[in-house]
Amino acid sequence: MLRIPTLTVLAVATLTATAAAQGWTQRSSLFTPPVRNNSSAAYDVNRGAMTAFGGQGAGLTVLGDTWEWNGIAWGQRITPVQPAARWGHGMAFDARRGRVVLFGGYDGTAMRSDTWEWDGFSWQARAAATQPPARAFAGMAYDALRGVAVMFGGQDASQAGLADTWEWDGTTWTQRSSANAPSPRWRHAMAFDDVRYETLLFGGGDGTTVSNELWAWNGSTWTLKSTPTAPSPRWDVAMAFDSACGNAVVFGGADATWANNAADAWQWDGASWTQLAGTTPPARHSATLAHDAQRGQFVAFGGRDATAFRNDTWELATACSRTMSVVTAPQVGSTAAFRFDYPGAAAGHFYFHLVAGHQPLTYPVPIPGLTSIGLSRVDLFNIYLQPSGLLDASGSNLLNVGIPPDNFLAGLPFDVQTVDFNFFTNTLYWANNAEVSIAPVIPPVASFTATPTSGTLPLVVQFTDTSTNAPTSWQWDFDNDGTVLLSVSCDPVP
Repeated sequence: MLRIPTLTVLAVATLTATAAAQGWTQRSSLFTPPVRNNSSAAYDVNRGAMTAFGGQGAGLTVLGDTWEWNGIAWGQRITPVQPAARWGHGMAFDARRGRVVLFGGYDGTAMRSDTWEWDGFSWQARAAATQPPARAFAGMAYDALRGVAVMFGGQDASQAGLADTWEWDGTTWTQRSSANAPSPRWRHAMAFDDVRYETLLFGGGDGTTVSNELWAWNGSTWTLKSTPTAPSPRWDVAMAFDSACGNAVVFGGADATWANNAADAWQWDGASWTQLAGTTPPARHSATLAHDAQRGQFVAFGGRDATAFRNDTWELATACSRTMSVVTAPQVGSTAAFRFDYPGAAAGHFYFHLVAGHQPLTYPVPIPGLTSIGLSRVDLFNIYLQPSGLLDASGSNLLNVGIPPDNFLAGLPFDVQTVDFNFFTNTLYWANNAEVSIAPVIPPVASFTATPTSGTLPLVVQFTDTSTNAPTSWQWDFDNDGTVLLSVSCDPVP
């Protein structure tokens, strides 16, 4: 598969069948974070890892450890400086600056109001002249369109519910106001919809009742969504957004007294809720949920069930794909055709096709017709960009590639991949690649029929070419006297 080493902020679409849902799969790892709930996690698309920090552990201990899940294994990240142990804090990944932002939480004694950032190697405390009041159990998500982390609500130091909206741009916290806003609440979930460019807020409670409201923040106004069908009211629920498919997923949660935990998962497509079918993790509340954009998986970790804290890891496959398929196989001197199929959420994205003919060291000069753009690897390949444009709502894009008439290309791998780019969020999405061998030019095999084959002169005979392997010119000797007529007609009448 073609890979460009200088493009690191990538979201790689997965190859899954189009369906309403896929079942959850439990994942194992040699090392796993200790049991916990009320941790927080965010997916770092630059490094392809979900970062989790803190939480409440066994025996009600307060945790301050940093762990990362890369899709294969958990690894603890130990740093000399890190946030104080806490639980109920908010976290979101700032894609423009490549940092996970953490705010607030409860340290076992008091609510906190500090801001920290994780760059994949170290934690840095961030001071700001103005900052939100101390709180825990707020919701937080990163608005990729406007480049700010958005935080709403939570529970303050007096344990009262908050209904304020704050935004962090990497330097300054700014309080935002809206004439219409969610009621004071905490233990809700938030995620950014980067297809419709709005921050979603679901659920939460005020200590007496819990909600199943869905709100959206567009940077200036909160709007309550109309949802006739919706998940049951709950708090301590988790939510994440799949930008490749354009869907948010919520998982788990509990009723107002935590007597009943939820095991269901629901999908929001921008217009309606759909409950996902298939296997589910055991019921729980206060789990973390993030979407691994490179592997196309929602990742859920930990939480608390009816009897104990948990440390199990589960993944849910996405329900759409970006695929590149072969329509007409490549052959020397011919035109190959490939089809790029994409989800409707990609309509309006800018796309470009990458085409590579791999060449061995024994052929150290550029392949004729394929213009190099300066990229290379051990077996040397040339690459060129096909014409680009904007994807439409059809969900399919056809690519034609002319193969140079050079028989040296026969048998060499031929690789085609498509990338689409979201201008508003600066995110690249890769399709799977189509890799096939270039077929050689096969010499034509002459064959023809004649009608009629006998008769009285003068006789008009119709010759019909039945040659194989696509001949482009013909030589006819009608009188059988050695005089050859070169013709571009395959079915001549002499």
